[in-house]
Order: sequence, then C-alpha cells, then structure tokens
Amino acid sequence: MNDFLDAYKHLEKICSEIFDQQHGITQYIDEMGNTPRSSSNNIPNWDRDLENLKRVRHIRNAMVHDPSYSTDDYQTKDVEFLKDFYNRILQQQDPLSLLRIQARAASHKPAPVTINPQTYIPGSSSINSTKPSSFNHVNPDNDEWDTSKFIFFFIVVMTFIGIFGWIAFYIFF
Repeated sequence: MNDFLDAYKHLEKICSEIFDQQHGITQYIDEMGNTPRSSSNNIPNWDRDLENLKRVRHIRNAMVHDPSYSTDDYQTKDVEFLKDFYNRILQQQDPLSLLRIQARAASHKPAPVTINPQTYIPGSSSINSTKPSSFNHVNPDNDEWDTSKFIFFFIVVMTFIGIFGWIAFYIFF
C-alpha cells in the first residue's frame, strides 16, 4: 500500500507543479477530458492513459477516505503505471506534452502554396488563365509605371508630329 501511495504522491506533486495548483492529477485528467477528440486522436495511448489516471485516482481516494477499503484492489501494474507516467512527464512524453508538441509543430508548418491565376502548365506553350485575356496584365499592381510610360510615349509622339508638322509647313508653304 505504501508503494502505491508513494508513487501517487510523486505523480501528484509533479502534476501540481505543472498546473500550479493542488490536486494536480485531477487537473491533468480534466485537461485531457477537455481536449477535443480531433486533437487527441494522434496521441498514442491517450484513452488508456486517461482511463488509468482515473483508476489510480479512484484507488487513492478510496485508500485515504474509505476505512473499509481493501488494499487488494490495487495491483502492481498500477504502481508501475504511476512510476512510468511520472517518468514520461519528465521526458515530455506524456499525453499533454505530446499534444503541445503536436500543436507547436502544426503552427510552424509552411503556409500552403497559392496558385497564381496565370499558371504555367508543363508541356504547353501558353499560360493558362482564369481571367479574360483583356485582364492578363503582367503586373497589375504596377499601374503607376504603365501610366507614366504612356504619358512619356504620348509626349514623344506628339513632339515628333509637331516637329514634322512645322517642317512640312515650311516646305510646302
């Protein structure tokens, strides 16, 4: 009985330190119980660990609070589970640590690649576009550059027309 209670106290202490409150194992169980199934599905032995934590908590509460409790209800495997779970917490291999590691890894995944509407298709000689051809600008965000080029060419063309107009006027009149 003492080996079970000693192992339970060690696990209770580390869980209380993790959650910074009393009843650390109960808090650990509550955290696991409040975790969405979609998140816990990828954590190995999640259900088994949750079931075992509830079992050892029940055994401990019965030992401490029920004078008629028989110490035959706990088994060697319960003590082994408590010690193993304690070591897994130290190694960050317990269910909640694995869940945090999984969430952190998911948040660092590169952003999905978005496909540009003007997509090159291998084996073809053209660009496939979902826009009408009149909207296929090479760089639609560069309208200022296009406007300044237009004004420049307009001035150059008008200057040549003006110069040739004066030349033609002096020659023919």
